Amino acid sequence: MKKIQDQVKKNRAPLILTAVFTASVVFLPGCDLFAYKRPFPDAYYTSNFIEGIGFDVFEGDNTAIPAAASDPVTGTWDFAYRYLDWNSFGFISMTDTLLSASSIDVSVPSGLATTAPVFRLVVLNLISDGDFENVSTDGVWTPTADASSTHSTFSPLFGNGNMVLSAGLNSKITYTPAPVIGTPFSVNFTYKTFFRYASSDSFIAKADTTDVSFNNFSKTAIVSFAGTGMMPVFTFQPQLLSSLASLKLDNFRLTRSGLMTLRLLLSPSATNPALESGVYSFSVWVHTDTSAYIDRSPFQLDTFTMTMRAVPPASLSAASDVYSASSGWKKMTTTLAPGALMFTAVNTPVLELIIDFNNTQPGSVLIAQPELRFFPDGL
Repeated sequence: MKKIQDQVKKNRAPLILTAVFTASVVFLPGCDLFAYKRPFPDAYYTSNFIEGIGFDVFEGDNTAIPAAASDPVTGTWDFAYRYLDWNSFGFISMTDTLLSASSIDVSVPSGLATTAPVFRLVVLNLISDGDFENVSTDGVWTPTADASSTHSTFSPLFGNGNMVLSAGLNSKITYTPAPVIGTPFSVNFTYKTFFRYASSDSFIAKADTTDVSFNNFSKTAIVSFAGTGMMPVFTFQPQLLSSLASLKLDNFRLTRSGLMTLRLLLSPSATNPALESGVYSFSVWVHTDTSAYIDRSPFQLDTFTMTMRAVPPASLSAASDVYSASSGWKKMTTTLAPGALMFTAVNTPVLELIIDFNNTQPGSVLIAQPELRFFPDGL
């Protein structure tokens, strides 16, 4: 029996030594057997995928009407409204200021290149002026009997002037704004008007045939209406069986509603490096337009939304970022919530970057350095 036990010990010894040696190899300091290996080339971790498609790569100022049912261009910034019932009128414009980020504001945040070209983006006010600083250029007011419309510089709502209306029972005042030359009011479009008001009485505002009632306090009024082919006529009147003592009106703005987006369609081959399935972020730097005004024409842009979406059959879950005017350069970034871009297509669009102005009052803003970043390991 003792001989058998000695033989077992003798046979087990090499196995123990082998196990110890193997463990020492696996856990040997400096060994990279389990070190992280990047699944993509280095450029995928550091590149702005659309650096070569800056805002200067821009199709939106092309006034040629795309052929019916044509596909939107890929790999260049463009306006979505150009591809549906469009007549070459520029509802939005984007122009190079020929200035750099540091020329606009010497305080340039980290991440924004001081030499980044700055572009001025304008959502056009289809009403000429509309701020009642110079009433002779702001359209025609027509009161009925027992009603009045007066341009006043006394205690104005904004700037140096506004309109003050009054109306007795069953009276009204109409306002026909002066349109921007060449403005189309197509029956195929929906429009949205904004104006500021202050009143001690409730009142009814009508844009062509669309009635909206407003309570007696100060705020921004918003009225959506269908185009008739002509500049809309606005009507102001008291609520039923009442009168209107003093209604202040100012800062009329009018814009198209629907398809009011600046967008960039991307196929995998349109970027550098080429798109891969995975997690992305889209960002842009914005700055209030210091050449515009908060309270009179030309107006500063109040807000817009930016996001991105997958182009079917690709899929993506993305949240939006909303701009509000603030001092200095501000970075806006879409965040993924929580999905990632997944696609199998190679030469067709799979991703759309979107700056949305459908809920924006006409005005201007400065924008720079659009970026699309890839996160191979997720956010």
